[in-house]
Parts: sequence; structure tokens; C-alpha cells
Amino acid sequence: QRRVHGDILSVYFFSLPCFPFFLSLQSLLIPLPMSRFQRLATMSSARLNALFLGVSLVPIGSFWYYKSHLQKEVEINNADQVTVTDRFTLVDHFGRPVTSADFLGRWRMIYFGFTNCPEVCPQQMERMTKVIQAVGTKRPNHKIAPIFMCCDPGRDSVKACRDYIEDFSSCGMLALTGTPSQISAICKGFHVYFSQPTEREVQSLDYIVDHSIATFFINPEGKFITFWGSSWTAEAITERVVDELDKWDSRPF
Repeated sequence: QRRVHGDILSVYFFSLPCFPFFLSLQSLLIPLPMSRFQRLATMSSARLNALFLGVSLVPIGSFWYYKSHLQKEVEINNADQVTVTDRFTLVDHFGRPVTSADFLGRWRMIYFGFTNCPEVCPQQMERMTKVIQAVGTKRPNHKIAPIFMCCDPGRDSVKACRDYIEDFSSCGMLALTGTPSQISAICKGFHVYFSQPTEREVQSLDYIVDHSIATFFINPEGKFITFWGSSWTAEAITERVVDELDKWDSRPF
């Protein structure tokens, strides 16, 4: 909710400097001697369209410029300040029990999503697949476990998860799911927001889960390293991952 309110405020504040421009545009389009009603009545549809187009596009363009730059800045500044609780007991896409302790000694890349996601999740999963493959080529001595963490326990069954990750099996993708309380706990530990469907939506099984878009990177000791939002490219993530792997190899024993 705070993010929504912030977006609304950003539209307001970024629109304020545009109003003098709109007023000057209006004065150019409309002769001054005429009354306001007469000026409005004599304006052609093309002039009206141009005026309203300018009124609409400038605040929208300012808003999206502000939002994209602010979101990227927040990701860069806050990644090293996030503390995650990496403790869970779930099941994988074969129904086998899995705990966070099972991954000690392995690097992990975790993305939270849901199997019925129409667009964003497949894009993020494809990006993670590219990163895993690129890192495997650059640093073959390191193995990273790519994990799809389901945040829709009502529909993300073991079978649904197994069917979903077939398209991403080339990098050894692992899907984890669990009960509503288990999923809620792991999402809370990683500060991942996900929306809860209404009772009517649960009965119809037709709903979209609104959730945080972030891919987390965990080292072999179970320590959170960083996360990447949707604005990061696979190439940029690969570069950061390789850098972290090299740091790990050069650490003193």
C-alpha cells in the first residue's frame, strides 16, 4: 500500500511543474479577446486533442521515468541492508521433503512466483535459466541450485509445480511448495509480499497472485548475498554472480 501511495504522490508532484506549460499552450491555441466559452467553442477537434494529449502524456512520462529510476535505485541501495530468515521445510516437485539445511554447501538462486502467472514469472524464470547456464560456462567448478519458490499454495500442487518447471529443466530447476502456513513463513522470512485470494476466487481457481518480483542469491553458508528486481538483465546478474564466486574462491581459510 505504501508503494501505491508513493506512486500516486509521484504523479502529483511530477505533474506540478507541467501546469505552467499547459497554461501557456492554452494561451497559444486560443485567442485572448474571446470569452472562455467562445474560445472553447471555436477550438478545432485537432487542437483539443493536442491539448489533452499534452496534458496526459507529460505527467505519465514523468511518472514512469521517476518510477523506473527510483525502483532501480532502491534495489541497489537496499540489497545489502536486507536480512532474510532462510529456514523452511517444504516439498519439492516430486513430493520429497526439503529443508533449508539440505542446501548448505551449495549456492542458491531463488525466485518467488506462482505456476499460473501469465507473463512476469515465465520471464523471470527464463532470465534465471540464462544466468545459471552462463555462470556454468564461466565458472564450471561452481554449481548453483536454481529454485522456484511457489507462493500460491492453493493451486501450486506438487504436480502443478512439476509440470510448470519442465520448460526450465535444462538448468536443473527445482520447485518448492507447501502448506499455506509454510509458504507464508518462508515469504515472510524473505520479505516477499504475496496477495491472498478471496474465498470466491479460491472456489473458482481463477485469480492472479500479486507478489514481489525478486530473485535472491544465497551463498553455501546460507547467507543472503543480494537480490535482483525485474530491471536487471541476465548479463548484469551473471557478472555480479561471477564476481561473488571469485570472492568466495579468494577468501582466506
